[in-house]
Amino acid sequence: MKIQTDISHIAQDDVEKAYTFLHDKNLFEPTGAVSKKKVATAIDALRQLGDISGDPSVDRFVLRDVTQISE
Repeated sequence: MKIQTDISHIAQDDVEKAYTFLHDKNLFEPTGAVSKKKVATAIDALRQLGDISGDPSVDRFVLRDVTQISE
């Protein structure tokens, strides 16, 4: 978290909250593949916070030619 705080200049409390959210929702992917379901969960949370708008589809956030995607 120190690296994230130092690089992003985001408050440590906010970094800890983000980490806790991602950890508690089991959104870290240990295989290297990107789960469409997990990305959709993260997108929904960001929409609810008002951090993103527009097309909420997973394809907007994943480069299919570069990323290994799991369902």
